[in-house]
This record gives sequence, C-alpha cells and structure tokens, in this order.
Amino acid sequence: DRNFKIQAGFSAKQIDVFAKDEHNIFIIFCTSNKSISLKDEIRIISDLKKDISLSIKKHYDKSFRISFLLVTRNIIWNETDEKLASEKQIFYWKHDDLEAYRMLVEQLGHAAKYQMYSILFQGRKSPEVRDIQVPAMRGGVGREKYYCFLIRPQELFKIAYVHRREKSNPKEIGSTYQRMINKRRIEKIGEYIDKGNSFQNNIIIAFKQKPTFEPNPKVKAVSGISYGILKSPPFYGCAWIIDGQHRLYGYSKSKHAATHTLPVVAFESLNVEYQAN
Repeated sequence: DRNFKIQAGFSAKQIDVFAKDEHNIFIIFCTSNKSISLKDEIRIISDLKKDISLSIKKHYDKSFRISFLLVTRNIIWNETDEKLASEKQIFYWKHDDLEAYRMLVEQLGHAAKYQMYSILFQGRKSPEVRDIQVPAMRGGVGREKYYCFLIRPQELFKIAYVHRREKSNPKEIGSTYQRMINKRRIEKIGEYIDKGNSFQNNIIIAFKQKPTFEPNPKVKAVSGISYGILKSPPFYGCAWIIDGQHRLYGYSKSKHAATHTLPVVAFESLNVEYQAN
C-alpha cells in the first residue's frame, strides 16, 4: 500500500513495508536514491524511531519487539555507514542480502523466517524461544549430557540451524542451505507427510548454549537417567542440526508443522571442531 503511513510526532511518515507476526514488527524503508547520503538516510530513520514506536504501542494491546530495517539497491555502503546504522540500532540489507533471503525463503518456505531472526537477533534473548519447553529424559556421563524428547516441528524451526554459527553473512548462509538441503527432497518429504506418514527415527541436535533442565522431584533417577522439563536457551538458532535436516524442513512444506511431533536427541553442547567436520 503506497499510502500506508504511521503517525510520527506531528507528521505522518510513509512506510515502505510494515511486517508483523505474533512477536515482532518490522518497519522497513527501501531506497535506491543516490541524491541523499546513507548517513542522512540513517539519521532520518533514527530520528523517527521513537515516535513510530510510540504510535505502534498505542495501536496494539500487546507488546512487540519493534525493529527498523533499511534496504538499499545500487548504493555502496562503507564502514562508516555500517557503523552508524549499528550505533542507531537500525538493521540494513544490501541488495545481495535481500536476494539471499529471497532464495532462503524459496528453499525453506515459512521456516526461513527463523533463520533470518537467528541472524538479525543473534545473541539477543527472544520471549518466543524462551517459552519453548518440553518433557524430556536426561542421560549421560559426567559433563556429557544428552536429552530425549518430542517437539513440534514449528517449535524446532525456531531453535534449529544448519550453517556454521560463526557465519553471519546472509549470502554465505543462503549458499550453505542450498548446498546442505535439497529443495526437491524436502518437497517430497512434505508430500509424504501430508499423505498421513511420519518418521520414527530421531533428529539429532546440539545446543550452542546450555539449556535448563528441571528434574521432576516425584520421579526417582535410575541408572543416571532422570525425567523432567527441558527449557530451550532463549535465542533463535541456538541448536545445530547434526542429522535430520531434511526430515525437519520437510515440515516446512507440510500442513502438519504445528500439529505433529518429532523425536529428538539433543546434546548439551558440542565443540566447534566437531561442527567443522
């Protein structure tokens, strides 16, 4: 809607894209205008952030995380521009970044949203992920702990990642997903699921940060095995998929992502050297 505007102080500001889900709102500005410097564009958006955020909070009853994003095309960014955007807490995408995310959506469908969040909100706690908790069995010897549990694919999408965590460039991550996930294969798996089929073998993951486990005081541990509630670390993309990415992302092409459950074995931690192999 080219006439969509949000009240910002005494004036209304046109927004190029307003995107919202259950927990997040994105205010997106797009430009290919070389007549105004990026520094000025960033400062204009920064000056509007407070008033736009107040207008949004007045409009909605619930609280959202509000993020501002500047998308550019045919404009060269330098280190000073990037530093200023980061200081003003404005996300930015160059044209290559936008194309990388578009390809990721084509590959993973709606599950790509959480891969994007894991990049944008890296290291930031997210209530949507903090609330993920499942009944689980904990085993292991010494410091090497593992958990067995069932989880809905829609919830696992939020915490899972396939690429190496030290990668934060959307283009690198997009190419990793293209290399490690066969789009046609997950489409076939989605069709298989929608015909009433399911998978019994475990998806194997490793948490990057230590999860919280609350043992059930009414159930005695036997042979080092205890039962309780496992709570996810409160970060998008906090668990690396060791095995089973096609089975998981097959649900991104299925209507059952929010209703089926998948068996998972999760290691409490796994070192970077193992991830590199």
